[in-house]
Amino acid sequence: MQQENVRLKTLIADVIRKDDNRHTLEQAEAILNSIINKDAVIALLRRDIAQYIRGNESTKADHMQNKLSEDIGKMQGELKKLGAELACFIGSSA
Repeated sequence: MQQENVRLKTLIADVIRKDDNRHTLEQAEAILNSIINKDAVIALLRRDIAQYIRGNESTKADHMQNKLSEDIGKMQGELKKLGAELACFIGSSA
């Protein structure tokens, strides 16, 4: 997920280098803010995974594993949506 975020940031940087009009920059800023927010969520997921690995109670561990799995799936869906949004943005600014 972190690698996907880095890839999306790189794509935005490429668009900004090629097209610096105000509308494009505003769109890029909005998408970049979304990516930065995803970075924060990924950091929280990493923390939760580390806590899960350190945890010993099986009932808590099962619950936490289910929650983490759900959260990771949700984040992957959000990143996919953000990638599609970025692809449309790149297509419209090309």
